Amino acid sequence: MQIGSCWFNIDTHTLIDQENNHTWQLDEQSYWVLNELSLCRGQVKPFNHFSYPNVKSCAMNEDDIAKVIHLLRHFLGRHACLIELIPSVGIILHHRKKIHKTKVLDEPNAVMSMSQFIAIITILLCALMMIYSGISSSVYDHIDFSVDVYDRSGNKAELEIYTDPVNYTFVQQHKGNFIVKLSQCTVFQWDTISASLSKDRHMINLVLKRIDKGKWSFHNIKVLRSDYGENFSSLSWFKEVDICD
Repeated sequence: MQIGSCWFNIDTHTLIDQENNHTWQLDEQSYWVLNELSLCRGQVKPFNHFSYPNVKSCAMNEDDIAKVIHLLRHFLGRHACLIELIPSVGIILHHRKKIHKTKVLDEPNAVMSMSQFIAIITILLCALMMIYSGISSSVYDHIDFSVDVYDRSGNKAELEIYTDPVNYTFVQQHKGNFIVKLSQCTVFQWDTISASLSKDRHMINLVLKRIDKGKWSFHNIKVLRSDYGENFSSLSWFKEVDICD
């Protein structure tokens, strides 16, 4: 029977290392343990199942078996893992070495295959495209509408509206109502009010800007609507979000 690089000759009670031509003439205990394991190779042999044939008085205890296993593993060398001792349970003679498959990130020096590399690059590119599409859908690089709005005190604020071609007509039709309500403010708190509408019309983003003591101040307001037809703008709302007094 082949055990790693060793050949177990049942007839001659020898264990031959075929790599270095070393031969071990097994003693009675070593032979019996190895033979018992070979009969149930691949399965756990419980300690209480080890005994000399027909001689119960010479039964080996767990310590005796453990010593034999130590000698056998030592002789097997780099194939010692084929004999596994499970404390308080038994022993198993494996058919072949256990192969532990490691993931790429399990070890710092693990080598990545070409297919794994391509898969990771593909995932990263897809993620970047999704991020970019999310940004580009809500950020616009030109002003579609720019209107000067005056409060009741005569102060001026510039209203900038950003949108996309899909909603251009919609914004053009409804911006007048927003301007009328904004003009009801007593005093504007900001010099510029920038508004942008998402493509699905459910989110409105307002960026308020002013120069305060030579420094720019900003305030951001996001409005999420379950129904894009929902009307949220009113004088009380403008005051609540600090657009005006």
